[in-house]
Amino acid sequence: MIVDCHVHAGAGDGFTGPWDTRAPLTAYLRRAREAGIERSVVFTAFRDDYALANREVARLVRERPDRLLGFAFVHPERDRGRIGRMVAEATRELGLCGLKVHRHGLPVLVTGFGAAFTVHFTKRAELRDYRDTLDDDVELLNRFLLGALDEGLHVLPD
Repeated sequence: MIVDCHVHAGAGDGFTGPWDTRAPLTAYLRRAREAGIERSVVFTAFRDDYALANREVARLVRERPDRLLGFAFVHPERDRGRIGRMVAEATRELGLCGLKVHRHGLPVLVTGFGAAFTVHFTKRAELRDYRDTLDDDVELLNRFLLGALDEGLHVLPD
């Protein structure tokens, strides 16, 4: 099975590109089927209010549960103080099955596979081996981990 793991969907409010304006799914789903893509992970286009946008993604997923898997979207700065509630609503009430963290403007890289992942606060675009992690911003990582705990999210540091 082929799964496209990065599809923006719905309406955004940035108006500079397909990732933050309108990302309708009709043409995409047709092209995906033609390419042999059976499932797609969708999350909102960039928005100022991701709680509202996550509800829209859930509606889109309910319309096409045979093709779409929905991820919630959060921004670590703008959504500070409500991320735990947003993730709880997204998973328990909306039926979304994953999380995308909007990192635009933040020096962060997430590595891993499936449910096992690690967050690296770095300016690197990729990590080749453990030596590349030695210049991670440890202070920012600690703030992230403590902030996650404050939100009720338990993230294991690597």
